Amino acid sequence: MKKDFQVLVRFLAQCGPSVTARSQTEPGDADVARLTRFSKGQCGKSERTEICALLRQNETWMRWVVEFVKKSRPQKSTRDGTSSETRRLLAD
Repeated sequence: MKKDFQVLVRFLAQCGPSVTARSQTEPGDADVARLTRFSKGQCGKSERTEICALLRQNETWMRWVVEFVKKSRPQKSTRDGTSSETRRLLAD
């Protein structure tokens, strides 16, 4: 096991500062505004391309977009006033 760490340390030393980790953080305010426009279909082609590249790099942001779209959809109500989502949760 110790040898594995030595190999890793040597590798990182050779790569220097070019080795970075991906961030799993929530989007900042400016990015939230861009992701909101993207989710609503209000971006131009170049901005869409940029945002798609960002989403491929950051899974957390992709989850943010999915949740935003889910919350933006109108919920269908039944005669008793419960939504189909509520009925599904109650059935489980």
